[in-house]
Amino acid sequence: MTLTTVAPPPRPSAPARHVRRTRYGPVLVPLAVLALLHVLVLAGAPAPLRAAAGLPLVALLPGALLLRVLGVRRRGAEAVFLAAVMSLAVLLATATPLALAGRLSPLDCLLGLDLTLAVLAVAAAVRGRHRARAGEDGRVPAPRNTAPVVLVNTATLLVAGAGVALAALGAARLNAGGGPELTLAGFAAVLVALAGAAYAAGRHRPGVAAATLYLAGLAVLLGTSLRGTGVTGHDIKIEYHVLMDVLDAGRWRPGGVYPGYNSCLSLTTLPAFLARLLGLAPLDVFRVAYQLIFALAPVGAFLLARRLLPPVAAVLAAGLFIAFPTFVNDLPMLNRQEIALLFFLVLLLGLFDTRGARGPRIALLLIAAAGLTVSHYSSTAVAAGLLAVAALLRLARRRIPSTRDGVRRPPALAWPAGALAAMLVAWALCTGSAGAFAEGVAQTGRAIGERATVLSDSTRYLRPGEDAPDDRTALASYVDGLRTERELALLPGCESAPLPADELALTPLGTAIRAPHTANTLLRQVILLLYLAGAAAGCALLWWRVHRSGRPSTRVSAELGTAALALLGVAVVAPQITDSYGLLRLYQQLLPLLAPAILLAVRRVPRRALVALAVVVLASTSGLVPRLTGGYPPQLNLADAGPYYHAWYATDGHARDAAAVERAIPAGAPLLADSWVSALLRTYTELQPVEGVAPGALWADSYVVVRTDGFATAVIGERVVRYTFPPGCLTGGRTLVATAGALQVWSPA
Repeated sequence: MTLTTVAPPPRPSAPARHVRRTRYGPVLVPLAVLALLHVLVLAGAPAPLRAAAGLPLVALLPGALLLRVLGVRRRGAEAVFLAAVMSLAVLLATATPLALAGRLSPLDCLLGLDLTLAVLAVAAAVRGRHRARAGEDGRVPAPRNTAPVVLVNTATLLVAGAGVALAALGAARLNAGGGPELTLAGFAAVLVALAGAAYAAGRHRPGVAAATLYLAGLAVLLGTSLRGTGVTGHDIKIEYHVLMDVLDAGRWRPGGVYPGYNSCLSLTTLPAFLARLLGLAPLDVFRVAYQLIFALAPVGAFLLARRLLPPVAAVLAAGLFIAFPTFVNDLPMLNRQEIALLFFLVLLLGLFDTRGARGPRIALLLIAAAGLTVSHYSSTAVAAGLLAVAALLRLARRRIPSTRDGVRRPPALAWPAGALAAMLVAWALCTGSAGAFAEGVAQTGRAIGERATVLSDSTRYLRPGEDAPDDRTALASYVDGLRTERELALLPGCESAPLPADELALTPLGTAIRAPHTANTLLRQVILLLYLAGAAAGCALLWWRVHRSGRPSTRVSAELGTAALALLGVAVVAPQITDSYGLLRLYQQLLPLLAPAILLAVRRVPRRALVALAVVVLASTSGLVPRLTGGYPPQLNLADAGPYYHAWYATDGHARDAAAVERAIPAGAPLLADSWVSALLRTYTELQPVEGVAPGALWADSYVVVRTDGFATAVIGERVVRYTFPPGCLTGGRTLVATAGALQVWSPA
């Protein structure tokens, strides 16, 4: 008999206790930074310390809380981008009541921020109790990192960061009279970083790609924004003036001398709030803080392009956004448009997004539309027109197959267009800028009806068969227009003569090419063809894809892209529409929609060739290629020469000169000055000079301010012409009232 041992049954184990893990980092870190900001503000710490602690906090935390309140859950670069733009909306809502009440002291701004954050935190906590735990957007696990991928990604971020540092140091060196070597090295680093971002995207590292695009865009922006120790740029001069009016008065009031500019909260209440809270100089809010925020725009363009393109192509679409001439040369001088573009990108992302409940998405769209409206009226009008044309296209093409098989229908376009138009009209009426806006529209209508002369070289350049006149012809037309408008006669023997345009000295590479000017011009024309023909071909391809798949994102892209081309076509056929706004500024705003279309048009090109194409485009438009060859007009970011330098460059000494001129002229006296002096006086003084100085075009009862070097500058549309004239023809019969550094004040004749 065999005995069998039977094992006792296993004892049931006690039920496992559920341990709830709580991560305090996301809560404690912002609280610690907020506490540090309180200490620094109350102690009156220097601006660099306050800005280093406070700017990241105010740029991300309010928006992150607002997104939680709305129930919008995103991850990675999209979460950061949306949080930053929503923070701008929260700050606008916080700063405006304070500015209207005249409470813009650092302590008031700090308390306003505290109150706003407290309200959002409580609302987010209440919202969190009722929100489902399930996320709204699934995340596919990324492939496992390998040593080469980690090494390349780390090197890419380091090179991009070095590009930012070199661009900032290079601008300072140029301002001190040095050469452009540091800036050239910084732009070269940006080109390498752009290729590295494409590599990271191809290895499923969108976070690295987005961070690299941010740093690359920031380097390009700082290379221009930090030029000059004074207010350097075109629109930024009046933008700075209206900001100083708010800071000097301690409050914001609509209207004033520049009602259109003063109605933009992106120029008044928001920068005033940041200046007081962070202790920044007003100019540094525009040329540093705003650029740190706006450098997120390429990230938004990347996120939008990912809706249609593979990751590498999406990075290159964002690279084309950075490489466009307006981004390189002008946007740091257009602060209101920078803020508006960020809201515009969120608006576009909202139109493409179908994740989550409909209510939060509509709320996000309305917030973006409101932020766009109060930031820049022209950008709002463009956005409303874009959506309206796209909605009409949808109505006209009802035979396009609608989405089936459970795919959600495309979002509506008509009601966002109507909402933007209604907000624009309401805001113009509230701020008293309706009259100025209506007058601008009426003036444009009259110019179209009369087929007025177009001053914009970029618009004329895009019209086949029309060649832009040379500087002598343009100057003669400009002076004749001044005399006709002022009903004055030509003085015999007193002709104005243009000075030769600046041109970079030939380099050995340029000598080898033999015709560097022609080569650079041809390269720019090829790039122009890429931006225009590529966008048109890509939109046609999108419509073909709509017929095949009917995907909502493809349909919306086709409609909006075609609407963007329609707006550009109208601007070319009737160029008076954008004569003051600028065709290039219009194209830059529409580029987040057109850049993906361009990449679709060249989708058959090998990946490495596409990367090389994007690098070459940025190398050309940034001024790097012309600098390496010579024989081409210089750009402000790489030289103390060129049209932008002569028209808009300013130093602290020029500010003192303007103040001395203001003291020498009686209040309310009529005043004439050339384009450069007029812009300088409008920036730093309350003087309102009439622009345009030439022999035979001066009122006898007006004061005249001229430069001591005997040169004058005329900004004719987008063209800058320096010219000279016999001195006695201008000052004959007048008395020298004062000499203020680089300026002279002459009495009425």
